[in-house]
Amino acid sequence: TGDKKYLKVLEERILPGLEQYWDNIREPFCYQSYPMFNGESDRFYDDNVWIGLDMAKWYAISKDVRYLNQAKAVWDYLSQYGWDNTCGGGVHWKELNEPSKSKHTCSTAPTGVLSCKLYQLTHEQKYLDKAIECFNWLQAYMQDPSDHLYYDNVSPDPEDPTQPGRMETNKYSYNSGQPLQLACLLYKITKN
Repeated sequence: TGDKKYLKVLEERILPGLEQYWDNIREPFCYQSYPMFNGESDRFYDDNVWIGLDMAKWYAISKDVRYLNQAKAVWDYLSQYGWDNTCGGGVHWKELNEPSKSKHTCSTAPTGVLSCKLYQLTHEQKYLDKAIECFNWLQAYMQDPSDHLYYDNVSPDPEDPTQPGRMETNKYSYNSGQPLQLACLLYKITKN
């Protein structure tokens, strides 16, 4: 609407509230599950990506570079620490201090969406490259070929952790919605 009262709520209530969750003690820096004054808590890749998406949107609306910088910081966390070659790629669900138990559609697909949004805002190739990588992994490993919906998560093969193993075949609406948005954004950007 352009009504300044919403900007006031964002700047005076929402952003200061979110800052309470920003963990700038443990590296890599990212958002954690509970406010920092409660001490250290779990850190989830999917929770971080939702905030990164909001930051990118707020930057697109306001052109305030602090939102863009925060979206980039979240993307760095996702792409550098959340993504590895376990299960052939994809983004972990939760930050772990041990080999991952699973890779999830709910963390990989929105990471691809955030990558597209950042590419549209900055035109930096690394964002488009990661978006395509997320899309390709989802298509190769998480999409059910019978109905084209997306499975929830996959665990590494015990014999070769770089390969997908046990598939959790539950299908949730958000696990199909985000890959669809990713596909639409990639088409808008690449026309492929």
